[in-house]
Amino acid sequence: MIVYFSATGNSRYCAQMLADRLGEDLTDAFHFVRDGIQPELTSTSPWIFVAPTYSWQMPRFFQEFIRSGAFSGSREAYFVLTCGGETGGADKSLKALCQEKGFVYRGLLEVVMPDNYIVMFRAPGKEEAQRMIQAARPVIEAGAEHIRRGMPFPDKKKKWGDSLKS
Repeated sequence: MIVYFSATGNSRYCAQMLADRLGEDLTDAFHFVRDGIQPELTSTSPWIFVAPTYSWQMPRFFQEFIRSGAFSGSREAYFVLTCGGETGGADKSLKALCQEKGFVYRGLLEVVMPDNYIVMFRAPGKEEAQRMIQAARPVIEAGAEHIRRGMPFPDKKKKWGDSLKS
């Protein structure tokens, strides 16, 4: 089951593409998060959590949504974070979240999408945004193939400063 949160549509796009490739159900976490509802969800296939990256992390409220929810069935968890450039050291907190929830961490897929954090960065123009979305498609498709085969996502190459950012 794919559980996602999307503020601008980038993460919804990735979640929908994964659902189409894998034949998985989609659950939008928006109403759970907004209304403070603790989810009770069941899946026989791995959990796939999709969200934007906020300050090089999965948003705290989405982490709390997972932390407070009851996710029964599969214990495997994949994470897909959309970002404008990178996810920093987000994998560290996701591994800790999995340990806390009793999930088996299956990795983090970083999907670069049009940046929408306009406080610090310039929003891409329409053509540039379309190029970014097209470039993200093979990344999402490769991620879907890893999930389909039951393989973890490849480890992200660590960069100097990742842990400082997150």
